[in-house]
Amino acid sequence: MKSNIKNIFIFKNRGLGDAILGLSSVAWLKSTFPDSQVVYGVPHWVYPLFNTVKTACDEVVPLRLEGVSDFFDFHKFFNARNFDLILELHQTGRSKIFFNTLGRFIQAKYFFHNHHLKKGDFILDQGVTKPNIQRDLDGVYSAIKYIDSDCELAVPHYLKWPPQLSVEHRNPVGDIVLGVVATRQAKMWPLEYYAILLGMIKNKGFSKKILIPVSNEPKDRVIREALIKIGLPANAEFVQCSLRELPENIKNASIYIGNDTGLKHLCASLGMDTYTFFGPEEPMEWHPYDPKKHRYFFLEKMPCRAQHGGFCGESHCSNHFCLKEIKPDYVLSELHPSIWA
Repeated sequence: MKSNIKNIFIFKNRGLGDAILGLSSVAWLKSTFPDSQVVYGVPHWVYPLFNTVKTACDEVVPLRLEGVSDFFDFHKFFNARNFDLILELHQTGRSKIFFNTLGRFIQAKYFFHNHHLKKGDFILDQGVTKPNIQRDLDGVYSAIKYIDSDCELAVPHYLKWPPQLSVEHRNPVGDIVLGVVATRQAKMWPLEYYAILLGMIKNKGFSKKILIPVSNEPKDRVIREALIKIGLPANAEFVQCSLRELPENIKNASIYIGNDTGLKHLCASLGMDTYTFFGPEEPMEWHPYDPKKHRYFFLEKMPCRAQHGGFCGESHCSNHFCLKEIKPDYVLSELHPSIWA
């Protein structure tokens, strides 16, 4: 590389899953610029998760862009750190406003990739739907090539750069993490199906722990009470803790079974095998993993999904065929027998 980039700020100011998926681009960037300082920015509410884990970057910092004072604080942050390069993995509306106003007075080069735009000036395959990690990598790669067009860099492939978080003394013992919550009801596999599946797994001889992370949010409390009412095996236990404590509390699990959520991405980044239920959203974009290690359940060609261009954004669905038709006995047949061996 001919470029003298020594101090890089890369950020993704979106959800928990997005922050974890962004680690792939962070790792590639650090590998490409091993002698440079790479700082990763994540939403302030996600930041506690990164306090107890290690990543490929040199530092993780919290981001808050919710009000005018936050904009000025963000500007002060950039002036104090003297970054050479600023990379935004998936531009948000707030960051667009910032960089079109106060951000214009920052000397560092700013590049962004907005996945929603159909056309772009220099981003590789702008507007092409790809696995989320690949889109992030395309954006970072394109920015580096724009800065130094003569650099000999191959386009990084998402399967070679899975997101990774390391936690001390991880010792997988065969426990299962059950991901029963989701950002909206339409993405949730039916709760009664989880209870049926756990009973089937128990009958196969599984005796390890079944960990069910839930928050103290009202909707999670409703889910917890519903599962208790339905009935769970004795080896199932709820994990109610802060985001900071979550990696430590689930680190020794070996398998994730559940909805497509930030928890799934956390488990995958910790090294667990995963089994994910997809309903309203197609897995191609939001399951950017090797399907041999990270399997998924998805019903193709649902008419209701096709009416919305392959994506259903409904919060609640009365029919819910896309997930109700994925039956527990079929899921059991697809689980690797080593789970209960």
